[in-house]
Amino acid sequence: MVNKRFRTGLTSLALVLGMTVLGSCSSAKYIILEEQLKPDAKTAVVIFLGSSSTNAQLWDGEKPVGTFKDTPSSSMNCIFWKAAPGSHTFVARATNTVHEKMSLQANRTYYIRIHEIPAPYATPIAMNEVTKEQYDEGERIRLAFEKSLKEAFETGNPTSEAAQKACGLHKQWLCVYYPHYTKEYHQGLGEMYVADERFRANYDKFGDRCTEFLRDAINVFVG
Repeated sequence: MVNKRFRTGLTSLALVLGMTVLGSCSSAKYIILEEQLKPDAKTAVVIFLGSSSTNAQLWDGEKPVGTFKDTPSSSMNCIFWKAAPGSHTFVARATNTVHEKMSLQANRTYYIRIHEIPAPYATPIAMNEVTKEQYDEGERIRLAFEKSLKEAFETGNPTSEAAQKACGLHKQWLCVYYPHYTKEYHQGLGEMYVADERFRANYDKFGDRCTEFLRDAINVFVG
């Protein structure tokens, strides 16, 4: 019904679909046009959150919602969608197609989190429900992880205590949005970050080859 697109200063990893019933991304560092995005007695608002590396088409049933495109930065893409109350099937299409059925209520706002997952020849997507509390906790951990990674990178040693602390925070962050964590999944992400320049941009902002440093540190962490 209504599609608005914004970008924030966040980054993310893996395509998870999550929802909540609060009215704004309180931990996101961007300005929401409250009056334009506010749900009302006849509509709900759905906020799709995708990372700078997300490249997926979004649909509400047969209605096109919008498209996340590659962006060479660490910003998060946001697409806002107003929808009528009732049953909806949201669809995300990238190298694969995933669906999420949701029952929307008027006067409520829902978050849908988009994440990529590592694969040998493509970057497929997946979905799962996330609460607002989980989202806020994820953002708290993400900021702590980035701060820790920057400090660890300055040591130049991926086996250092600081580097392994950063990897531990990275694992905690992943587990917020991807409950089926495995060491193989974690290691696969590290390799994907290095192989894909979109992800590389998220971590090389801390210094040249910081992405390789993170990959090497993850390999030690899961080894």
